Amino acid sequence: MKNQYLTDLGDYGKYALLRNLAKQGVKIGVNWYLTPEDPKKPNDGKFKDYFDRDREEWMLDEELFAFLKKIKELSGATVQSVEEYGLIPGAVYYAELLDQTDLSPNDRIENRTTWFMRSMDELEAADLIFADPDNGISYTATLSTKIGEKFILPHEVEAYYQSGKNVVFYCHKGRRSDKAWDKVKTDLEEVLEDAKILTLTYHKGTQRSYIFAVHPKDLEQYEQWLNAFLDEGWKFVYTREDYSTYKNDIWRNGEIQGWDISLLLEKNNTFHHIFYEFDMYYKSFVVLKEIASLNDIVLPNRQFWINVLIESHATHLRNLIHFFSGKDSINDKTVLIDNPKLGISDADEKTKIIDQAISHLTQERVDASLGRTNITIRMSELRNSMFPEICKRIQKYLEILSSYPSVKEEYLSDFLEPKIQKKYNELVGLFGGF
Repeated sequence: MKNQYLTDLGDYGKYALLRNLAKQGVKIGVNWYLTPEDPKKPNDGKFKDYFDRDREEWMLDEELFAFLKKIKELSGATVQSVEEYGLIPGAVYYAELLDQTDLSPNDRIENRTTWFMRSMDELEAADLIFADPDNGISYTATLSTKIGEKFILPHEVEAYYQSGKNVVFYCHKGRRSDKAWDKVKTDLEEVLEDAKILTLTYHKGTQRSYIFAVHPKDLEQYEQWLNAFLDEGWKFVYTREDYSTYKNDIWRNGEIQGWDISLLLEKNNTFHHIFYEFDMYYKSFVVLKEIASLNDIVLPNRQFWINVLIESHATHLRNLIHFFSGKDSINDKTVLIDNPKLGISDADEKTKIIDQAISHLTQERVDASLGRTNITIRMSELRNSMFPEICKRIQKYLEILSSYPSVKEEYLSDFLEPKIQKKYNELVGLFGGF
């Protein structure tokens, strides 16, 4: 943090998040990681013209806006002003300057070590340590590195965490690829071992991420607080990444949230095909509903992704309508001895609507007398009305499969395959509520 950054647009998002947590009763300890101002970069911290306009709709914290505007108008405002104005209720602060200028490597080590140990003492009363380094975390910088003061170092995060604190720090993604950005979080998990890593990214001004390292006992509470923060309206400028959940719960030993990768890549078992349709139908609908509520700031090219999901969902809906229609031509696909009629009424009419909606180059679509808008509306209505209907049929189909004799002999070995049995149980859990 540099004083020249104070009150810029990024600060508004930062304090909004911290104030929200403080109001939940979290005692926050702020280590500014304060560094000398850089006269060579006078434009750093330039996003302050938002004060020249009326407060925008997404700026939900009116009091914060007023406080920051007052601080901006002060002559020679510093981070001390944040404490004086009480921007973060109940917080404790460590504002000692980390100045490594003109020091030898050995002196840098001694200076930073002493500086950091004082921060541990000053912030002892905190539940959550917020660190605000200029650039975030570095796994290559050391105590002796020239310009190392721009970063929080992994052993410093670990020291705070091992002292019983939860930790959140600013980190700049910059030009990192998605893979490299993910590695920032996986490397942190290697350092902290049991920590749960949660990430909120703010999209106003320059993109800023806040990476939380949370003790397992506190995870559920932080999940609730962060979700509530977004649900209050901040989701229009903040997004969650939740890498720790992604890594530990969704990706482990070749499994994605219990959805075996082989089911997405292999099609050498009859049930790979059937369960793949169930997966893709359900997931595409759920994700579509989720991103439809976002805007283009949060999700660039939002409409493109919506279109992709609509067409994926429609394709798998059409496949399942055929699958459950009970027509003679597809009887064998049910792989059941008694081939129950899980039938869907008006299957031909419903698939025709889907064909018109997603087959963009057909003459039937081009010449549709009621126009494209009508097709889109009909498809939307069909998609929403069919979701519970299809899910109930999937549920019934899974119930029938539970009786092994109901599976045709030639498909029984496929069904009893361990991976398929695991997948079957997951699907029962997923669709059991319909």
